Amino acid sequence: MRTLMRQTALELILIVRMRWPLLLPPAAGAYMWLQLINISPTGSQDLYLHMLYALGRLHTFAIGLPVLLGILLVRRDILHYAYEWLRAASITNHTFLLSKASAGILYLSLIPLFIDLVYLLACWRQGLSLSYSWSQISLVTVHMLGAHAISLLLGITLGVLLPSRFALPVGFCAWVFGSVFIQLFIVGNYSLYPLKAFYLNHLLDNPFLLNEGWLGPLAGAELERLFPFVLLFGVFLLSLSWAVLGHERPERPRRTGWIICLSALLIAAAGYIPYGQMWMERYSSRQMLMETSPQQHLSRANEVFAFEVSRVKLDVRLQEDESLAVEARIEFPVRNGRPLSVLNAAQPPEYREPGRLTFLLHPGMRIKQAAVNGKPVDYIRTGDRFSIDEKLLEPNQEIQSVSVIYEGQITSWGYNGPREFMFAFASRDAVMLPGSIGWYPLPGGHSLFHINGDQLFERLDTTRYLSADFDVTVSGFGNLPLYATLNPDPAAPDGVQHYSGLDTAAFTLYGGLFEEVRIEGEPITIITTGGNRRESERFLKELHKRRLYYEEWLGTSLDRIRYIAYFPMDAFGSRYQQWINERTGNTVFLGEMLHNNLDAYRLHTVLRYMLFGDRSEVSFADKNDSAQSIVYELRETILDIYNIEHPGNSRFWHRQGMTFTPLSGPGNNRGGSAGEYLSHFLSAAAAEGQIGRLKDTLKHFYERGLHIKLNEYGGSYREEEYNSRQYRKITLEDWHRVWESYGR
Repeated sequence: MRTLMRQTALELILIVRMRWPLLLPPAAGAYMWLQLINISPTGSQDLYLHMLYALGRLHTFAIGLPVLLGILLVRRDILHYAYEWLRAASITNHTFLLSKASAGILYLSLIPLFIDLVYLLACWRQGLSLSYSWSQISLVTVHMLGAHAISLLLGITLGVLLPSRFALPVGFCAWVFGSVFIQLFIVGNYSLYPLKAFYLNHLLDNPFLLNEGWLGPLAGAELERLFPFVLLFGVFLLSLSWAVLGHERPERPRRTGWIICLSALLIAAAGYIPYGQMWMERYSSRQMLMETSPQQHLSRANEVFAFEVSRVKLDVRLQEDESLAVEARIEFPVRNGRPLSVLNAAQPPEYREPGRLTFLLHPGMRIKQAAVNGKPVDYIRTGDRFSIDEKLLEPNQEIQSVSVIYEGQITSWGYNGPREFMFAFASRDAVMLPGSIGWYPLPGGHSLFHINGDQLFERLDTTRYLSADFDVTVSGFGNLPLYATLNPDPAAPDGVQHYSGLDTAAFTLYGGLFEEVRIEGEPITIITTGGNRRESERFLKELHKRRLYYEEWLGTSLDRIRYIAYFPMDAFGSRYQQWINERTGNTVFLGEMLHNNLDAYRLHTVLRYMLFGDRSEVSFADKNDSAQSIVYELRETILDIYNIEHPGNSRFWHRQGMTFTPLSGPGNNRGGSAGEYLSHFLSAAAAEGQIGRLKDTLKHFYERGLHIKLNEYGGSYREEEYNSRQYRKITLEDWHRVWESYGR
C-alpha cells in the first residue's frame, strides 16, 4: 500500500508537470459561471435547469479528456527509453496500473469540484440553502465522477493495448462513440435502451434529470442499478490491462492473467443483470400496453362510447411493493335501464361490446372483485377494459353503481425515438398519476392508448367529457408531499390525504420534493421547485393585482383555479407538450422550459382559465356568415384593457403569438381584422375618456358567456365523430349595437 501511495503521488506530480491539465478544471468552472451568471430574464430562472443543460454540452466534449489522459499516462512510460529499466524495478504491474488510475481519478475529480463550487456559489447568491443546492447537484456529480473514471480506465486500456500513436485516433473514436454516436444514432434509431450502460455521457438530453422534484426516484433509481456494473466493468478493464502487461513483464504464468481477466468479465456481466432486469420489466410493461392498444387509424373517439357519471369514490393505497391497491365506486344515471351518452343525454352511448357496460382500466391492474349496486357480479377483463352485463342493472333505479377492487403496478415506461419518458409512476418518493391514464375506471371509451407505426401514445380524449363529484382518499405515501387537481381536506388524519370536488374533471395525483409558493391575499398556490420561488412570487403578485381588478369590474369571483404546477414536465407523457399550458380540475400545469418562464404569455394563459374556463387562442372571425364570431377578439380585449388602465408594466404587457384573420363578411372595417379593429377601438376609447363605457360593453358580453369549447388537442381519430366547435356567435354588428345602447 505504501508503494502504491508513493507511486500515485509521483504520477500526480508528473500530471502537474504537464501543465495543460491544470487549466481545464478552472476553465470548466469559468464556463459554468458564465452560463449561470448571464441568465436571460425571458428564460427560466431555475439555476439547476441552466446548469444541467450547460453541463450536458460541456460534458460531451470534456469526457474526451479522461480518454486522452489515460492513453498519455501509459504511453509516457511504455514508449520511454528507460522503460526497459522499469521492467526490472520492484513496482508490480498492478501497482503500475493502479497508481495511474488513482492519480488520474484524483485529478479528474477537480473538474466536478470546480463545477460544484461554482453552482453552490450561484445558488447562494440566489438565496438557496446549501443543503438544498447540494441535494440537486449530488446525483449529477456522481454521474460525472463515474463517467470520468470509466473513461480514464478505457484510455489506460487503449494505451496498453496500442502503445503506438495509433492509440490516439482509436481513443478519439471511443470518445465520439461513447459520448455521442451510441446515444444519438444507435439508441435513438433502434431504441436499444439497455445499451445506455455504455454511455460515457448520461447528462445529455436526459429528461429524468430535468425535474429536481423527481430526480432521485427517476434518475437515481436507474443509477443505483447501473453504477455497480460501471465499477465492475472498470475492474475488468484494469484486469485486461494487467493481463496484457503480463506478456512483457511476466510476474505470474500468463494463463493466470487471462483467467483473472475472464473472471472479471463474467463478474461484470453478472453486475449487469439487475440493470438488465430493469429494462426487461420496462419493455414487458410497454409490450403489454402495445398488445392491448389499437392502431391509430382504427381508433375511435372515446366520447362516442362514454356515458355520464354523477359520482366517483376512490380509496387509493400504496402497498409495500409500491403497487397500487384501489377500491373504486362509480355512480351513474340511467334512463330506461341504460346509461346516458356524454354527447347526447337523450340517448344511450354506443356500446363497445353489445349488451355490456365497459370501463377503461390500465392493463397493469388486476381486478379482484366487481359489484353492481353492492352485489358481487361476474365481469370480463379484455385488454385495457373490463365489462359487465347490462342486464345486471336495476330496472327501476335512477342511479346505478359499479364497484371494483383491484391492484397492480401502474409505473409505465415508454419511448419515442431518442426520448424516453414515463406514462405514469408511483412510489414513496415521487408520484405522477394523470387522470386520463386509466389508473381508476373511466366510463365507456374506446382505448387508453393507440399505436402509430412502432410508437405507443396515450390517448388525449379519454376524459374530455368526464365531469363528476369526486371523493378520493389516498394513503401509504408516508411523508411525501402530495398534490391533486381536487381541493384537499385539511382535517384528514396523519398519513392519509382526502380530496373532494363537485362537478369536476378527471382526478390527477402528483407529488415529489416540490415547494408551495404563496403570497398574502392570493388564493392560488404555485407548486414548483426551490429555484423558482422568486419567479413564482413575482408572478403571483402580478396575478393578484389583475384578479382584484377583474373581480371588482366584472362583479364575480374568479375561483376556477387553486393551484399552478410549474416545473419541467419532459419526464412523463409521450406528448409532454400537452402539459405545457393545460388545466385539469382546479390546477393549471405550466411546463417549465429553458427559454421560457412565467411571462406575459403564461399570465394570460392563467387569466383565460380564470375568466373564461379555457385557454383557446383560436379566432373564428374568418368563418362564413353563419359561423362568424368575434368571441375570441372580445376575450383578448378584456385581457388588454388592464394594460390600458395600468401602463408601464412592460414585462406583462404585450400579447405573444396572437394572429387575427381578416373578416370575410360585412362590417369588416374595410378589410381590417376584427382584432385590429377592436384594438383601435380600445385605444380610441382610452384617448376619448370612454373606458367606462367600453368596460360596460365588454361586461355585457362577458356575463352572457365567452367560453370556447373545441377539440383543443387537434388531430383526430375519426374526424367526423367529434370535430364540432362550440362558441357564441357574436358579430361586429352585435358589438356596435351594445356599444350604442350604453351611450344613450
